[in-house]
Amino acid sequence: MRDAAQLEAIAEDLAEQIKSDYNADEALQAYDDYSREHELPSSDDQSRPPAKRFEFVQIGEMVAQLRPINWLIRDYVEQDAVINLYGAPGGGKTQVATSLACCVASGSAWFGKQTQSGAVFYLAGEGHNGLARRFTACSQELGVSLENAPLYVSRTSAALTDPLATAQVTQAVEDLANVSSETPALIVIDTLARNFGAADENSTSDMNRFIAHIDALRRRWGCTVLIVHHSGKDGSRGARGSTVLRGAVDAEFEVSRDDAGLVRLKCHKMKDAEMPEPLAFTIEGVKLPIVDDDGEPVFGPVLRAAEYTESTRKRSLSQDEQIALKHLTEDWKPFVVWRDDWFFDAAEVVSLKGKNKGQKRQKDYLRTAFKRTLNSLVEKGLIEQNRINDDTGGNVRLARDSEE
Repeated sequence: MRDAAQLEAIAEDLAEQIKSDYNADEALQAYDDYSREHELPSSDDQSRPPAKRFEFVQIGEMVAQLRPINWLIRDYVEQDAVINLYGAPGGGKTQVATSLACCVASGSAWFGKQTQSGAVFYLAGEGHNGLARRFTACSQELGVSLENAPLYVSRTSAALTDPLATAQVTQAVEDLANVSSETPALIVIDTLARNFGAADENSTSDMNRFIAHIDALRRRWGCTVLIVHHSGKDGSRGARGSTVLRGAVDAEFEVSRDDAGLVRLKCHKMKDAEMPEPLAFTIEGVKLPIVDDDGEPVFGPVLRAAEYTESTRKRSLSQDEQIALKHLTEDWKPFVVWRDDWFFDAAEVVSLKGKNKGQKRQKDYLRTAFKRTLNSLVEKGLIEQNRINDDTGGNVRLARDSEE
């Protein structure tokens, strides 16, 4: 167990990092509550170290330390990053997450991609028995033993919107890292919903608090945090809940599964590297070294590589999306077009649908309506945009598979 000084540092560091979301009094109150529980010094104790100074770095010093990307999984998962992996229930996202975790913990290549080995901490919301079958099946498929691998699964979920719960997770990870002498390389949060406590996924402030806390975990060890998350009711619009999450992550992947059982992994955001090629898998059952109560063999699921093909499922479009896409197709198809040019030409048409909407709308309203339509068309793979999160420009074009 950590001594009082180390526990104080953990709790205080977290309290300082969340002041942008809590006000100062709330942050200090959270710290004091933790302090009383663990008999640590209170926030008004003069022996507490001063808060860290806010500083700048001169650009020359920054570029002097320029280095190539450090990959955890070559081309797909960076080190020291936050990744969102989302999809519909039963779509295969947990299967992808356990496969990644197993390969990192064992140092095995992930479908031909080089892996940087390290300790993995898996925050599981439920289903230990199911996870045990998945990891056993994966280890058999890879031909490696996980008996002494630095792969740790939590006994319960953790409310990562709560600073005290996050401090407890931080302490538990640090204790195991010290025992194993393995630096944490990957923390998996499966799922966001199960580790969000009583907070509201749709709330900007709650999601900001969650992001601040997982960023604290990432910074502490320079590790990657992989969030397993659900898609919304309309899967074409991306992950469920506040869009703050998408803006905050370094990379975002969608996992989907069609009626034929083909699992597709597609990247929708890669902040600091080239977008990787989409992948496809099948989920197959492998026989485990156990039998059930009737003496029948028990099987566990594994991913196996398959040929990637675009989904043939029809992509339904709203009226706004149909109008905007038709305008781009007819007027701009041969070109890459600056987004603002398309906006000025099409925004009024896009936002004027239904009854009593014949009058011209104000520019800010038009831009909001158009941006919403644009983002939806990007998510549906019908247009491509060079900088998805750019509010001031960038260019767009029809997606290559939409031109045919």
